[in-house]
Amino acid sequence: MTKTKKTVVPLADLTDDARFQSRTRTDTGTVDDYKESMSGGAVMPPITVALVEGVMFIVDGWHRVQAARELGYEEIEAEVIPMTDSEAMWRAAGANQSHGLRRSNADKIRAVEMVLAIPTTEMMSDREIARRIGVSHEFVRQHRMREEEGSDSVDEVEEMDEESTGVDGDDDAGDNAADEPMAEAKKKYTEIIGMIDAVRAALTMLSSDPAGYSVNWNALDADIRNAKRCLTDAMPHDLCVYCNGDGCDACKHTGWLGKVAIEMAPKNLKKGRK
Repeated sequence: MTKTKKTVVPLADLTDDARFQSRTRTDTGTVDDYKESMSGGAVMPPITVALVEGVMFIVDGWHRVQAARELGYEEIEAEVIPMTDSEAMWRAAGANQSHGLRRSNADKIRAVEMVLAIPTTEMMSDREIARRIGVSHEFVRQHRMREEEGSDSVDEVEEMDEESTGVDGDDDAGDNAADEPMAEAKKKYTEIIGMIDAVRAALTMLSSDPAGYSVNWNALDADIRNAKRCLTDAMPHDLCVYCNGDGCDACKHTGWLGKVAIEMAPKNLKKGRK
């Protein structure tokens, strides 16, 4: 990416592309506040514009642009940065972390979905993605898992603190003697899966380095995916259907079973379970 160029650009030259809008909606109250400030002579921070193959896309400053347009302005101050399409997506998803209208949970979900759609993101760790767009790594991990499982309930995921270690939100946590050991085991699995994500990210960097020319990247990536899938399938999923958390030979006296083990259990034992 080349050096930022701060300049004044005609509003008519800006392209509105929803791909680079991390907000789920335009807040009219914020636009009105900006209009009032601008009318009173306030100097607003420059918006950020991605210059992608000669086209100027708004990636940060949509409310300021809307306010300027409604006031009848013809131009606006902007930082124009030559970028690739993916770089512009990252920049847009990470916008408004420390300025402007506070992001809603829906906005954060939108930001995560934007970057997960970038092909190269697949090999990045949850922590790296979270760091770049300003959310918790647990927030990213849960959305990733829901995408892999094909769930339609991602909007129910709430942003969590960075120290959160739960996997699927155990509403009944603490009601059974097996809950605490199960939570601790989940934490261990989550940490190891995070390490695998970090290794994948490092390998992605090596794959683009001339030094990695002799590596069979397809085979290696398949092995890493398989390792992660095996851990995800085996990590605590629910209380043991055979002993309901009391401990038995089937669960090796842990009180819990992994996803695959529960799926393989007799149907009559799973009745009433989520």
